[in-house]
Amino acid sequence: MKKSKRLGILEKPINTSQLLLQKGPSAVHKDDLLDAIEKKRLELFQIVTIKGLNSPLAVKCSQELDLLLNDYDRKYVHSSPSLYQKQMPN
Repeated sequence: MKKSKRLGILEKPINTSQLLLQKGPSAVHKDDLLDAIEKKRLELFQIVTIKGLNSPLAVKCSQELDLLLNDYDRKYVHSSPSLYQKQMPN
């Protein structure tokens, strides 16, 4: 991948969504998913800085980040008992 001279931005976006497709949704580990979310978040920040918030590339990247965040939420937030449930006696 080539880096842009300006701010060291990657010209070709990192497709972290492929992580889910290659391994399958159930095979992706929590740390892999968190890494993918962080990379996509940084990529979105870089795109917005250069191309603007409403650029087609920023919108696409934002949607990909949403998918990763939704997957994390589904697997690791809603599947574990809430803090309130943990504190309540049986």
